[in-house]
Amino acid sequence: LGALVNIVRPGGGGASVGLVPIYTDNFDAGSGWYEHNGDAATLGYDAGRYRISISGSQQQAISDSSFRGSTDGTSYTHLGDVSINVSAMSASESGLFGVTCRQSSGAASYYEGLVGHDGTVRIARYSDHRLRPLAQTRGPELNRETFTRLRLDCIGTGGPTRLRLYVDNRQVADATDEDGLAKGSIGVSLATGSADRAEVLFDDLVVFGHRADRL
Repeated sequence: LGALVNIVRPGGGGASVGLVPIYTDNFDAGSGWYEHNGDAATLGYDAGRYRISISGSQQQAISDSSFRGSTDGTSYTHLGDVSINVSAMSASESGLFGVTCRQSSGAASYYEGLVGHDGTVRIARYSDHRLRPLAQTRGPELNRETFTRLRLDCIGTGGPTRLRLYVDNRQVADATDEDGLAKGSIGVSLATGSADRAEVLFDDLVVFGHRADRL
């Protein structure tokens, strides 16, 4: 937990933002993250990992850090500059999976960084009931039998926000939102897109940020 991440702030003239680990979770505790079991979606702990599965096309599920009964009693709902790192493995051939940042209450707005097995890469902003892609490209095809390490940097508050998405330490997408979203929670996400179903497992989450934002 002594690591420190330096990330260049957009428009900062080379100034860096020093981020430290503020939250880690290997999903062994079985406490805090949203759990639900229904016909359309299932979210919950599964043998030391966190599983999301969805049925139906054009559907999305997000579980965020506004924790419910977390073991340390802390919720992380006021995070600005963050670097979210998580391992993910899809249990289906379809769907896009990844992480979110700056999520407001009720998921009324957020940024997302998602990837797919076929190499699909997307950074997008959701607000005003609309998903607006900020960057769409092709990255490496993913192995369904191994975990992929994902990282999303969300840097810059009170102005432009720069978002960078990494797959196994390789940057695959970069976008800047000139009208950046306010501070919020982080989360893990799965979207089916045009597929009828999708499923993903998450493990070994580490969130870098500012200590003051934990409160």
